[in-house]
Amino acid sequence: MTNRLSLFILLCIVSIFTACKSSKKTAVAATTETTAMTGDKFFKISQGPCFGKCPVYDMTLMKDSTLRLVGKNFLNYIGNYKLKLTGEQYNEVMNAYKAIKLDTFRNTYTNNITDIAAVTYYFFDASGMKKQIMTQGIYPEPLQNLTLLTRKYLNGLGWEQDSKADSVNPDELIIQMKEGQKIESVIDENWKFKLYLKQTLSKSGIYLIGFDKTTITQDQLINNLKGNPNVMFVEKNNKVELR
Repeated sequence: MTNRLSLFILLCIVSIFTACKSSKKTAVAATTETTAMTGDKFFKISQGPCFGKCPVYDMTLMKDSTLRLVGKNFLNYIGNYKLKLTGEQYNEVMNAYKAIKLDTFRNTYTNNITDIAAVTYYFFDASGMKKQIMTQGIYPEPLQNLTLLTRKYLNGLGWEQDSKADSVNPDELIIQMKEGQKIESVIDENWKFKLYLKQTLSKSGIYLIGFDKTTITQDQLINNLKGNPNVMFVEKNNKVELR
């Protein structure tokens, strides 16, 4: 009887060990898969609108040495494009990127001048977005160096249209109101599309709004808002990976 009990206990221990080992392998596999999905980029620079003809765009450096561009306004390339950097170009951008010590920067730099473009930086690691830094009027030198270095590619040759890109949130828009105008007027006028304020992005009158995409398409709503005399600028909101 004692031998049978000992054998039963031994089998239980083996079973538990095997289950734990299997679970560990599954967890490792899941982590690897998540890393592959979210760890594909180094940074993104997003320049917003100003009260003039500032280029409005998102530019992302991928880990395969490709720049991805979402051109929005006042650029030669409007839409989704990609550019494969040469080894020399990639190393130059990476040197500027590595010069940025994220733990030395605040999340916001602004001098509260509302008629200049805000530039927002998103830095990523294997888990997703590691840090976001918004600048407007105050541009710390390492960040500015990275912006100037990547900006020189904006209207250059070699960009290929990226037809596979799906980078926008289909039920969100970014709206910049004209000076002195309130976002509430736009929300009230478009009540049938269930517009609502999600976030105030800048004191210069830039807002993230949501809407019910079952009532109107995103492009139709953009066209409607472009005809509003109180709206200065409207654009789609691009997805950002979070931790």
